[in-house]
Amino acid sequence: MQKKQQNQQQNQQQSQQQNQQSNSGQQLSAQEILNDALTNEKHLTGLYNTAANEASNASLRQDMLNILMDEHNMEASIFNTMQQRGMYDVKQASSQEITQAQQKYATKQQQQQKTQNQMF
Repeated sequence: MQKKQQNQQQNQQQSQQQNQQSNSGQQLSAQEILNDALTNEKHLTGLYNTAANEASNASLRQDMLNILMDEHNMEASIFNTMQQRGMYDVKQASSQEITQAQQKYATKQQQQQKTQNQMF
C-alpha cells in the first residue's frame, strides 16, 4: 500500500512539474500547486469511492477502500498544510450553527431509514 502511495505522490509531482514547464516559463505559486493537489485528491476520492461501491469482489472492494483511506489521508494532509500556511481559511462555526447542522442531518438520516424500511 505504501508503494502505491509513493507512486501516486510521484505522479502528482510529475504532473505538477509538467504543468510548470508548459506554462511558458511561468512559475506556479505554492498555493496554486497545493490547490491543484487538493482538487485532484477530492476528485480521486470520488473515483475510488465509486469503485469501492461497485466492486463485486470482496477482496477488490477492500483494496479500493484501503486506497480510498490513503487518498483521504493525503487530502487531509494537503488541507492541513494549506490551512497552516494561511492558504485555506475556514470559518469557525458557532455552537448554534453546529447544533442546527446536526439536527438537519439527523432528520435526513431518519428520513432515509424510513424510506429503506418501507422498501424492504
